[in-house]
Amino acid sequence: MHNRAREREQLCDVPTPSDSVTNPPADSPSSASTFGVTMTTQIAIRTLRAAGFTITNSRGQTGTVREIECERPDIFGIPLLYAVVLCDAETPTPAVEYSRRAAERAGRTVVVVARSGGAGWIGWRDFVDALGGAVPTWRALDAGYAEVLADLAEMRLPTGIVGEPWRLFEEAVADGLEFLLGRRVQRLGGLQRGQRVADLLAQRPDDRLLVVDAKATAGKFNADWPALRALVEYVKLQRERQRGQSDVGAALIVAPGFRQNAAALSEVAGEFLTEAEVTLVFVPVNALQVLVRRLTERPTLRAALQWAKIFGRPGLLTARAIEREIAAAERTRVEREPVGVDRPSGPA
Repeated sequence: MHNRAREREQLCDVPTPSDSVTNPPADSPSSASTFGVTMTTQIAIRTLRAAGFTITNSRGQTGTVREIECERPDIFGIPLLYAVVLCDAETPTPAVEYSRRAAERAGRTVVVVARSGGAGWIGWRDFVDALGGAVPTWRALDAGYAEVLADLAEMRLPTGIVGEPWRLFEEAVADGLEFLLGRRVQRLGGLQRGQRVADLLAQRPDDRLLVVDAKATAGKFNADWPALRALVEYVKLQRERQRGQSDVGAALIVAPGFRQNAAALSEVAGEFLTEAEVTLVFVPVNALQVLVRRLTERPTLRAALQWAKIFGRPGLLTARAIEREIAAAERTRVEREPVGVDRPSGPA
């Protein structure tokens, strides 16, 4: 029980300095770089592990070059050995060649990753995209995430966790979105009290922003028009700030549930679109739980989903709609081998 409580505490801790994004001032626009995930060994390892790789070793050759040895079984259960060589420079440095030769002698497939792609190596963005997107933090992948999310959504503090439930709920929602979208999420609501800002700002893979309002409430949230006026103002203000930057694609309300049925929520979403000129998506906690659970099972599918439909189609987001989109991605996705992968040569 003690260990379980500690897991929950870690799940809802605020991000550590090495993993967190530095939020810009509330009156500044958000650009694609605001949500980008920088190249770090920790994020690379988390992303590889989430994609089903087993990490067997990690070591540094120089200050800019790091090797990650990992493996994953093929369809016959035979381990495929890889060496991921991270080079924190625009193009690979001479030290990369030493790592490449050593890995090839050991019979490993070599993947060289630099900040930008080129002939014989891939860029950091292509690397994490090939794995379904970066995994900035582990918290959403914790076994207790779904239960903690549900408790906090209804203003219940799970055993062993100390803090304000509404703020911890914002953190938990942000953790889930970071895993799903593979990008950082700006935490604003709990960090900039008294200012006219949304709780969270996220970014879809199409670079459109998501203005997110996390509603922790004892019972279902009443999504009537008076309750949405503040969100309308947040969206309008963010749209003004985004001139010349990434556009606002949708607003999300994440809550334990909604008092209105799907038809009524569609009507409210129509009014919101007329007033704010942005679509409004109602995301019940169970839908977020389904997304995280299903994409934890198949993390590479994160890059195949049409997020503009999931987090962009107005009205209530249902588990059925999520399963339909995942099934379509599974049915039509064709895996490809990324450029920049060197296979070990076999006998002639």
